[in-house]
Amino acid sequence: MRLESLVKDNCSKSYPFTAGAIISLDDTLRGIVDDIINNVENGTIATKLHNTIIMTIFDTVNAIRSKEGINKVVMSGGVFQNKYLLEKTTELLLNTNFEVYTHASVPSNDGGIALGQLAVASKRRQLKCV
Repeated sequence: MRLESLVKDNCSKSYPFTAGAIISLDDTLRGIVDDIINNVENGTIATKLHNTIIMTIFDTVNAIRSKEGINKVVMSGGVFQNKYLLEKTTELLLNTNFEVYTHASVPSNDGGIALGQLAVASKRRQLKCV
């Protein structure tokens, strides 16, 4: 949340990373350290890190689409409580013809998990009572 609060909408730069079967952020970390040493503004560093995460997600789902023909992406989990990550990732995926699904009525974090657990428990209870 602290990094998200530093994000600047006018920065489209990102850090390098290596995608593939294993995603390596070694170069990302080196880039962050270099920026800190060179006194780059914290907001720029935070934005570049966010953009790197977005590009990592995009490269991964794009590789899956190329290999498996899957065009649907479901974004869930606490990371997508981050408004910048959610909006920019969604925008990039939609602009490259992915079908994107996100939470609408249920929170994407532990609240959504708890609701799902409650639904399963309720269904199991109904089955025992029959």
